[in-house]
Amino acid sequence: MAGGKGTRLGELGRTAPKCLLPLPDGTTLLARLTNQLRGAGIDQIVVCCSPENHSQIKPPLDDYRATTGIPQTELKAVSCESCRLGPVPALAEAVSKVSARWYLLCLADIYFTETPFGGPAQRLADNPSLDGCLLTGVDQMTPDGSGSGYVASERGTIRAISYRPFGPEQTGTRQVHRWTGSFLFRSALISDLQANPAAYSGKPFEDWIMHLLAGGARCSFLDAGPFVNVNSAHDYQFLKQTQITEKLV
Repeated sequence: MAGGKGTRLGELGRTAPKCLLPLPDGTTLLARLTNQLRGAGIDQIVVCCSPENHSQIKPPLDDYRATTGIPQTELKAVSCESCRLGPVPALAEAVSKVSARWYLLCLADIYFTETPFGGPAQRLADNPSLDGCLLTGVDQMTPDGSGSGYVASERGTIRAISYRPFGPEQTGTRQVHRWTGSFLFRSALISDLQANPAAYSGKPFEDWIMHLLAGGARCSFLDAGPFVNVNSAHDYQFLKQTQITEKLV
């Protein structure tokens, strides 16, 4: 998903979409994420862009494909009008562009320290009773940063997910994790997603996932390790400094 406007990035957000922000190693957030997905064996990648972002994202993605030899059928940027309605309707439109048994939702402004995508697929393959797997991790901007959400689990199963922190009455003895914005789910769940996307207009992904849980969907979670959600100029500066430190170490 690469339809965000990046308003909290200030001047940076006015020059390019968040996913095209350069990293110290010369890549971009989008190129790094694409490399991680390809390395995990995911060979159909659809970059869902707003019409405004599409004209900026498609050329560097075409250049990336030309350099790596990836065919257009396996990696493409699509312009989704539904981005104007919010992330959930945009996802409903994006999944209509590809047919698969499983779908992996990723946010193009998330930086993972290590590739996290191989484990969730194996978890779903090993447990046919699971409908989905959320990738959780250690938000490097915690406690003051703005992570992608909060997940409450009990005995390895997701009980609740929220864009805002849970109160004590909502958690009890449950464990609380930070969501990375990545969700691997079976194709059976897209019927709800596509039945009435307008009902999710302006709603975060967490509302859709909570609806799935309330309807009986069974989801687990997997630790994806440290991550940074690049929402603001402060997040971006932190990420660049962290990358430089890691390279020196």
